[in-house]
This record gives sequence, structure tokens and C-alpha cells, in this order.
Amino acid sequence: MPLPDDIPNLLRDEAYLSLSRSAISEEIRKVAAKTAAVQETRPPFGILATPKARSEYGQALQNTSEEREALQKQLSKVEALELWIRSKLRPKIEDYIQRESPGFRRSKDVYQALDQYVMHINGCLDFVKAFARELHNLIKSAAASTSRTSNAYVFDDLRQVAANLDCQFLELEIDNQRVVRAGENSIYSKIRIAPPSFDAQAIFVERLMCMSNAEIVTLAQQVEGSMRDFLSTGAAALTAQIETAREQVRCIEKEYIDNYWNQLREYAQIHYVVERDLDEVLLELSRRRLEDRQTEVVTRDPFVNAR
Repeated sequence: MPLPDDIPNLLRDEAYLSLSRSAISEEIRKVAAKTAAVQETRPPFGILATPKARSEYGQALQNTSEEREALQKQLSKVEALELWIRSKLRPKIEDYIQRESPGFRRSKDVYQALDQYVMHINGCLDFVKAFARELHNLIKSAAASTSRTSNAYVFDDLRQVAANLDCQFLELEIDNQRVVRAGENSIYSKIRIAPPSFDAQAIFVERLMCMSNAEIVTLAQQVEGSMRDFLSTGAAALTAQIETAREQVRCIEKEYIDNYWNQLREYAQIHYVVERDLDEVLLELSRRRLEDRQTEVVTRDPFVNAR
């Protein structure tokens, strides 16, 4: 699909500004060389230099300084116009790529998968806390008794909590695969999350039920510690991975847009630029920028012209 008309027009403006910046920068280099040449003619101090020589040197130095200052102001004006044009051009290019590139649009799926991942991490924390709490109750019961039957009522609660937690951990594993699938065979295919491995806690509880109280205390303490580690640091580390992945997606998007934009720039330099007076171009763009600002002001405050 061909580019919308407004994009080639803005690319043409950007190309003219790029040519203007190059031309002005070259003039600034020439003035710098001229200034250096003038400085080499600096007359000696004191009575060895005539007033005329000192005056001519000072005037020449002032002329190059004023010339350089004028060029710097012009360059600053061009750079400001470039920023303005790019602020209008970039969202249009991005919108065009979003519409025309299915591969680029896959970022939306990746973002959604990452958002869902974070939501499920936050949702599982209460289940992890509940499991750690029930393990702690079991440890106290087992440590205080020599009979395994005294732990029966604790195991009833622990079994249910373990089953619920396994469902939550399974959801996180599914989230991890969802991220992989969202970016598969696209420019986002390297986006990965390395989650901690979650054992099946329901099976672990069944194993505990066959152990002695001493064995229960030892093993339950280990698992309780791992649950509390997940609460204190593991969940935050997993969330940080997801934020890093989200930033990677943004970087891939930016690189893709920048690469496509650079191709458009090269094309514009060849096909959109005709010979024009650069001063006229700058005057026209400055006028349009002023009109654009005035439109923004009126848009923000429609009553500004009524005051």
C-alpha cells in the first residue's frame, strides 16, 4: 500500500532541512578555518604593532565571530524545525507500519501476554502466603507431637491450599508459554522470561503424609522457606524480568521504525527533493510551524481568540 500523502510531504520537508543543516555546518567549518587564519595574522603587542594593524586584526576577528554567530543561530533554527517535523512524522510512520506490517503488530500480543503474566503473579501471592502459613502450622503440630494422627486436621487444609497453589503455578507456566507464542516467528521471537521452576505442591503434601514427624518438620521447613523466598524476592525478580522484556519490545519497535524511516529518508533525498532556495524553505517551514503552534493553542483553549 502506498504511503499516505502527508508522509511524503513531511519526508520532503525533513530532507530539505537535512540539506540545510549540512550546508550551514559546512559554512561553519569554513568560518572556523577563516578565524584560525585571521588569528595567525595577530600583530605583536606593544609598540611593535601599529594602530592600523591592530584595528584591522580586531575588525577581521569580529567579522568572523559575527559570521559564526549568525550561522549558529541559523543552525539552531534548522535543528528546531527538524525536531518539529520529526515530532509530526514519527507517529505517522509508526501508525502506517502498525497498519501495514503484521509482524510489527505482534508487539501488541506480546505486551498483552506480559501484562497477563504480571496480573497472575500478583494474583498468586495470596495463595503462596496461605500455603506457607499452612506449612508453618504443620511444622508446629509435627514438632509438638509424637503421633502422626495429630497432624490429620492440618493436612486437610494443607491439601486444599496446595491444590489451589498448583493451579496458580500452572497458570504462570502457561503465561510463560503465551509470551513465547506471542513473539514466535516474528521480530520479537527472542523475548523470553526465565521463571523459577514450581514443583507440584499437592504431590509434595501426599509425600509428607507418609513421613515421620521429624521428617515432616525438616522437609516442610525447607519448602516453607522457598515459599517465603518467593514472596520476599522471587515474585519481584520475576516481575522485573517482565519489565525488562517489555523494554526489549519497545527497543525492537523503535529499531524497526528507525530502520524503515532511514530507508524513507534515503528515498526522499533522491526522489522528493528539487532544487530550491533553502532560505525560502526555512521561511516557509517557520511560517507553518507558527501556524501549527497557534492551532495547538486554540485547540487547548478555544476561547483564546475571544479574550
